[in-house]
Amino acid sequence: MFLGVETCACTVAGQTGTVTVVFRGRLYADGNTTGTVELKDGRGGLAGLHGRGTFQGNFLLPLPYTLQYSFGS
Repeated sequence: MFLGVETCACTVAGQTGTVTVVFRGRLYADGNTTGTVELKDGRGGLAGLHGRGTFQGNFLLPLPYTLQYSFGS
């Protein structure tokens, strides 16, 4: 199992700010991985941004993920 936390300075839906991105997953011996991603603690133009999603793929390649997000509480 792994846990990763990063702060993204980014633009979402035309709004710019920072958001904390939390990745949780499992890495298998063949390099494949599956897990979840969560957006939280948006600041600036991303205040109120939150979301959840999943990812699956090979750890050595860019991981595609599906994410549902919204602004508000």
